[in-house]
Amino acid sequence: MGLRTLSVTAIAALGKLFENKFFDGIVLYNVMVYALMIAIYHLIDFESHFELKGKAGTGKIMYFTWMTHTNVMAGEITPKTDVARGLMCMHVLMTWGMVMVLLSPSLLTLSRLMKMKSASIFD
Repeated sequence: MGLRTLSVTAIAALGKLFENKFFDGIVLYNVMVYALMIAIYHLIDFESHFELKGKAGTGKIMYFTWMTHTNVMAGEITPKTDVARGLMCMHVLMTWGMVMVLLSPSLLTLSRLMKMKSASIFD
């Protein structure tokens, strides 16, 4: 089994994940967490909990939520209270959980494929 065959087999195995609505569930979870965190950040007094330049409008809150959701964190909006730090930690843990759930089946499938082939994958 060469590298090309292994790649095609891995892609086919990943395709099975999408057949059983696994991918749909991950996307739905992602959108729900993103919307929930936007709503929570809107409900709190954003300006008193976070350090930012200017007013905290919907655009800035959506931007901050996306940066936190993707774990990019540019740094121009930072938490200044324990409430803000706690919300950010909760948000990041929820997104990390999503990534682990998404990657675990893929990594398990790949490791099983690698165990099936004991010789080098570059044959």
